[in-house]
Amino acid sequence: MFENWVGIDWSGAATRADRVNLAVARGDLGGLELVRPPSMKRKWTRNEALEFLFELLKHPEPHLIGVDAAFGFPAGFARAWIGVEDWSAMVKEFGRLERKHERARDVAAAINEQFEGGPFRFNESRNDRRFYLAHDVAYFRQTDLLTPQCLSAFYMGSGAAVGFHTVTFLACMSELIEARERGEVDFQVWPFEGELRGVHTFAEVYPALLEMPDARDDLSGDERDAMKIVQFLRDGRYAFEIHAFDLGRHLSFSRNAQIASEGWILGPLGK
Repeated sequence: MFENWVGIDWSGAATRADRVNLAVARGDLGGLELVRPPSMKRKWTRNEALEFLFELLKHPEPHLIGVDAAFGFPAGFARAWIGVEDWSAMVKEFGRLERKHERARDVAAAINEQFEGGPFRFNESRNDRRFYLAHDVAYFRQTDLLTPQCLSAFYMGSGAAVGFHTVTFLACMSELIEARERGEVDFQVWPFEGELRGVHTFAEVYPALLEMPDARDDLSGDERDAMKIVQFLRDGRYAFEIHAFDLGRHLSFSRNAQIASEGWILGPLGK
């Protein structure tokens, strides 16, 4: 279905205008390449990455775009936060808050203020589980529980913190969705938006699952991960299928509804 691929190792640090450890790679049947930002600096800003995506989505040939960022939160979070379990509506709310607060930590803190005990975990509150118990929301998505080394999208403490990536990526995704609603671009986000329809498609990819390190020693860690993602997508050793697992099921939601809320990591076949 796809003959063009893009890999993005996302970063949720700082603001959209700051240069961060975000990397982009692309590939086609002819090979792979690291994409430099338009400024020709080594590091991208998220504004530049968003502009790159806007231009990419105008390309007539569909691209499969793999991004190292969680695309969703555990089922029930959106319902608790915005009153409806609607992924697109949740994404737009992240966009609104990020435009207001600019930094992912401040967005998360603003959401935390609405609830006793969370939901986002900072160092000073990393063992507080009141939000999850009160609102019937798990700390991990089902796909996270089935994936070694995964962190919760709610975690924003020291060390590796998925939450920064998720908040900022969804905020940028909100602008792409709004552009799609205006008829400016066409794409879909797997698996939230149904069966593949042959258009540009975003998928969540976790580089730690992939056993294809790029051997070039001139690349930074984020650049290697971007290259790893696009190589994985080009090799085609994946399937857009989600098997019925019982572990991590939220019984208030059907299987399909839970997946449509949480998303899924596109991983290698057999793993």
